[in-house]
Amino acid sequence: MNDLLAEWVSKAEGDYLVAQREMRARGRVSYDAICFHFCVKRRKNIASISAYEDRLT
Repeated sequence: MNDLLAEWVSKAEGDYLVAQREMRARGRVSYDAICFHFCVKRRKNIASISAYEDRLT
């Protein structure tokens, strides 16, 4: 895995950790933030990784 690809994977993993942390929050849980970080950004990051890998081959 090259440096750019590793950076995108790291971003996707970070977004996943944010969603997990928010799910464990007590009181006012921000479900919108969970959906954004877990669903939207993670899928976007994975799509970017896949597109980048396709260009490498």
